[in-house]
Amino acid sequence: MQLRSGATYASMSSKKTSSNQDADTIRLEEISATQQSHQDAIIQLNSKLDEIMKLLEKSQEKRPIEEEIASHQFRQSPNRSREEQDNFMMGNQRRAKLFELDDDVTKKVCLEVAEFYGKLNPTAFLDWIMSMEDYFDWYAMPENKKVRFVKAKLKGAARLWWHNIENQAHRTGQPPIDTWDEMKLKMKEHFLPTDYEQLMYTKLFSLKQGTKSVEEYTEEFHELSIQNQVRESDAQLAARYKAGLRMEIQLEMIAAHTYTVDDVYQLALKIEEGLKFRVSRRPSSQIGSTFSNRTTSKPLSTSNFRTPNHVNGGGNTQQTSNVTYKNGNKGKNSMSNGDRKVDVTPLCFKCGGHGHYAVVCPTKSLHFCVEEPESELESYPKEEETYNEDEVSEECDYYDGMTEGHSLIVRPLLTVPKVKGEEDWRRTSIFQTRISCQGRLCTMIIDGGSSLNIASQELVEKLNLKTERHPNPFRVAWVNNTSIPVSFRCLVTFFFGKDFEESVWCEVLPIKVSHILLGRPWLFDRKVQHDGYENTYALIHNGRKKILRPMKEVPPIKKSDENAQPKKVLTMCQFENESKETKVIFALMARKVEEFKEQDKEYPANARKILDDFSDLWPAELPNELPPMRDIQHAIDLIPGASLPNLPAYRMNPTEHAELKRQVDELLTKGFIRESLSPCGVPALLTPKKDGSWRMCVDSRAINKITIKYRFPIPRLDDMLDMMVGSVIFSKIDLRSGYHQIRIRPGDEWKTSFKTKDGLYEWLVMPFGLTNAPSTFMRIMTQVLKPFIGRFVVVYFDDILIYSRSCEDHEEHLKQVMRTLRAEKFYINLKKCTFMSPSVVFLGFVVSSKGVETDPEKIKAIVDWPVPTNIHEVRSFHGMATFYRRFIRNFSSIMAPITECMKPGLFIWTKAANKAFEEIKSKMVNPPILRLPDFEKVFEMACDASHVGIGAVLSQEGHPVAFFSEKLNGAKKKYSTYDLEFYAVVQAIRHWQHYLSYKEFVLYSDHEALRYLNSQKKLNSRHAK
Repeated sequence: MQLRSGATYASMSSKKTSSNQDADTIRLEEISATQQSHQDAIIQLNSKLDEIMKLLEKSQEKRPIEEEIASHQFRQSPNRSREEQDNFMMGNQRRAKLFELDDDVTKKVCLEVAEFYGKLNPTAFLDWIMSMEDYFDWYAMPENKKVRFVKAKLKGAARLWWHNIENQAHRTGQPPIDTWDEMKLKMKEHFLPTDYEQLMYTKLFSLKQGTKSVEEYTEEFHELSIQNQVRESDAQLAARYKAGLRMEIQLEMIAAHTYTVDDVYQLALKIEEGLKFRVSRRPSSQIGSTFSNRTTSKPLSTSNFRTPNHVNGGGNTQQTSNVTYKNGNKGKNSMSNGDRKVDVTPLCFKCGGHGHYAVVCPTKSLHFCVEEPESELESYPKEEETYNEDEVSEECDYYDGMTEGHSLIVRPLLTVPKVKGEEDWRRTSIFQTRISCQGRLCTMIIDGGSSLNIASQELVEKLNLKTERHPNPFRVAWVNNTSIPVSFRCLVTFFFGKDFEESVWCEVLPIKVSHILLGRPWLFDRKVQHDGYENTYALIHNGRKKILRPMKEVPPIKKSDENAQPKKVLTMCQFENESKETKVIFALMARKVEEFKEQDKEYPANARKILDDFSDLWPAELPNELPPMRDIQHAIDLIPGASLPNLPAYRMNPTEHAELKRQVDELLTKGFIRESLSPCGVPALLTPKKDGSWRMCVDSRAINKITIKYRFPIPRLDDMLDMMVGSVIFSKIDLRSGYHQIRIRPGDEWKTSFKTKDGLYEWLVMPFGLTNAPSTFMRIMTQVLKPFIGRFVVVYFDDILIYSRSCEDHEEHLKQVMRTLRAEKFYINLKKCTFMSPSVVFLGFVVSSKGVETDPEKIKAIVDWPVPTNIHEVRSFHGMATFYRRFIRNFSSIMAPITECMKPGLFIWTKAANKAFEEIKSKMVNPPILRLPDFEKVFEMACDASHVGIGAVLSQEGHPVAFFSEKLNGAKKKYSTYDLEFYAVVQAIRHWQHYLSYKEFVLYSDHEALRYLNSQKKLNSRHAK
């Protein structure tokens, strides 16, 4: 009203004189200022109201009281105008209506939570937990009522379980569970698998699209990502998502830039639609013709090594692979007259051919049964036997498989023996037998369902079979939809029995089931007849009928221990439950005690006193506790991005399984292993020891392939022996189960997990078989004994050799080493130790004050070696003799005839080879004692040469230090005598340069012309070199 009257007064006064206008203007300014002050007051009031609203949101219970107080204070304020008070009341009423509306929605919408019976799967159980928490949040339920509400929703087995939890807590005097977080934790421990998180992570890690559509794969990927609570960047999550897509989709998006999962998803949808469009344009007759041509093709003979039809995929497939383009260009998009011609011919990412995609690739169905039309089956003429019955002898030769000879490898058979009450073993067993190949027993399988003859890569490598490149390389598809290339073949000659010889061309493949697998090519070419009931194969060989019968292997009988008594041991869970019932616990522990008889070995009195002082270092067994956590632990660093192996456990017969279970239980008792939740796992197996017992090993080849290798140096034997010059007394210490005295780096235990039929376990100590285990062992032994190495100690893995120049020094040295081992808690195997002896066996040599000698046990094995009958026995003898070549003068020249027998081809044991064989054995009977090199004395070197080989001897004061020899090849045999003698000197100096390079030495030669070498005015290129 004031503003309106002011405006009217201003319009009326405008008609008056100019003096009155000035007064009216001043009054208008005063009215405007008053109005501005009122607006500022309203703004300040609104800001204070906002602060009050924030406080009300924090404490809803005090909201009505605070509003009433604020309203009353505001109304009673004498400084507030009536208009301001009205505005405040209107805003307060609007906010009250908002609160009432929110309460009405909460009251009108009724949420329900399903009852829980304890029988849901893990995913449904977690959904029920989330719905329960949503219910609490919707109704703002107080904490003290949540447990009671959830308890009311438990029914059946779940309700009984919760009552048991409450009774147990009451019985043991523990406080009751009265918070939802504690109750939820208890329920997850009981109703979720212990390895649920591992399973979900493994499922996400191994998720692949496979036959699913992009949309289905994406939905499953998002679900698993949410369940695993993946905290990765957008780029990392997109890379994980992309890696699970089908390969043809991944290849299409190589050049695309994608940064998030949504980017990859949208691009994958477009690629999928494009692939469907291109496949739909391909005539269906093209696929059918491929299979019909392959199934009706005529197989070639084995002697010509038939080319599998899947090399070119059949007639039509071969034609479509050679696509002709305009302008003569092949394999590229052509440009003609300014028009771009785009090649729309599909490309297969599986076999590399044109005209089809990987999803319909013919090689995917390779080596599987193909249904043929009935008319085609009837069109095949029934072939009669081509051999004349009159020419075949009525007598039959039966071959049950070879049982005598050296086996190429110890391998379990695929068949199991028939036991009482079981069906005939032939009903479910495949045909497997043993053959002789180059004097070694090998396993063979005859399989009519295989379209290939296969020789295992292991057989080819161990027998050194000659291979050649396949004239038509191809790929073989397995049942699991994978394929491997076939690039090599070999001709395998083997014997059934002693007089039935066969030669078969085989493809070389990395199979494990057998050494040789004969398939349809051999059965067809040899016209083999199969008796399905007897599981025998009959064929004609040299006019006689040969019948092959399968082998039946019987496992060894387990020796029962009459004194063994079953041990009843409480599990950790049982122990915890029992410990809650009472405060005092009595435990009776059973332990097998093995007494070590000290009289089994005679030690000097000084050594026995030292052993008594350190008797805690040589227990009968390692303590049932983990070794200490030292500065160095065995670390397993995996290659980034590598796939984790998850291999099944090996199948074993009952005897082997019982032994494996016994050893696993023993390791669990000692605390060396524990049950695992690892996402990876490799199988465990048993290997025989020399004493006939079994050693549990882990097949860690798969994990070793993805492990980063360490390069810690392993000491050389020659260098270690050279350190012992002048020593007269020696002691050797052997650690007891040295690997098990080293811990696995915390956090790497899951990488050592192994499987048995009874469960999944992981190592807490370093096991055998890991790729970096030797390096870790040498690192820690070098660190522990570093102050002594090179002074009076050498270390080679678990063998510690102590050497001294006097008995007094040796006692002190031995005590220092013992104190160090005690401080590091390393335990020794007293039965394998030698103390304060004038000689000691170390790494196959006998070391003494006289020098280095050969080990009599190994020499006995060489002297008793039988005459070799094949190339593999020759190689074994050559390797054993070469180990001691440093003790035999002109070793290479003597062994030359035997070396000739090791060349590939037909094995012939010549008279010269037999003479060399006997000569080597005779020289091994009384080998010389090699003196340890003394670098304070002068070295002497004598050389000699012949047209067979060269030789040299290094000596000091007339005592030999080492021998050197080298066999000459074809070119060097043509050297002149002068050149041969000169070559022998040069090679010997190169071989012993670490002895001769720093000091003058004496050279002896029986060739007079070498004396005038320095006086020659002109040298030829060979001498100058």
